[in-house]
Amino acid sequence: MRVISQYGTGVVKVTENENTSLNCSIDSGNPLEDMMWIRGNETVAYGGPVIPDVEIAKESPVVNLHEEGSLKLQCQYDTNVHPITFKWMRNKRLIANGTMVSQQSIHLLLQNVSREESGSYRCYVSNRIGTGMDETTVVINYKPHTLRATYTCNTQLMNPAKILLQVQSFEKHIVMWIYSSGGALGIWGVTRMKNSSFFILSSDIVPRQAEHFGIYGARVRNSAGSIDTEVNVYQSGPPFVVNTSILFDRWLSIISVYFYSKSVNNDPVWFLKINNSEHEIDVESNTSNQSTSKTAIRMEKYGLQVNIPGVYN
Repeated sequence: MRVISQYGTGVVKVTENENTSLNCSIDSGNPLEDMMWIRGNETVAYGGPVIPDVEIAKESPVVNLHEEGSLKLQCQYDTNVHPITFKWMRNKRLIANGTMVSQQSIHLLLQNVSREESGSYRCYVSNRIGTGMDETTVVINYKPHTLRATYTCNTQLMNPAKILLQVQSFEKHIVMWIYSSGGALGIWGVTRMKNSSFFILSSDIVPRQAEHFGIYGARVRNSAGSIDTEVNVYQSGPPFVVNTSILFDRWLSIISVYFYSKSVNNDPVWFLKINNSEHEIDVESNTSNQSTSKTAIRMEKYGLQVNIPGVYN
């Protein structure tokens, strides 16, 4: 190789902001594209055809798009060697490819997008010299999504009910209580599951009296919208009676028992107390509102004291 410069040596001295010409001639059977100028570890010029210079047209490195929207990505390239092949990759998976024999832009049209289409988009352009690539990130904006509309948990009086909700969101969101049955409400914690769009929301509810068992509401919000979900807190352990009432008639007594129980779908069992022992009896009973039981006892049939279930010594 022979370097020609005005100094006639292998060292060229130049002044800043001054143009200097370097000429390099070589005898070789290799094609021109194999000849290049290298500065340090960087290739600054080729002696012949070049690999494609690729750029995805974008205003910022991240493109935000609402769910069910549309987007056209434009991949531009510059090369003097055709034909070229191209391919689009989303999150390292091939989604489109093709071949071009002349210079033109490469388009990728995204229509009615879903949240699963978020991620890294790469455009690769190749010719016989090599491959060029550029990438951009597309973020699909959507409202938070919960796996269930209603969550249930069990606890006892003065004990916290641990609340855990799983939510999907494209960004970290905020969560707040929107209605309550009266229990003490905890602060919400938000934790992202590693490398995913799922979050775990955690809080607690402490029922301090019987009326605090019931339905609570939470709202999860991000910049695209919000969603409401319910938390139903049940009493765990044995049932307990809140209060009772008895309506006496001439031959009929109607007993109403207000109670809380985990087994809300089962009617209570009624007993007669005879000489300090309890005997199960068959009565017409119904349970409503998950916490109220009424029964009619014909006193003339038994002529004995009725022991109300759930009242323990």
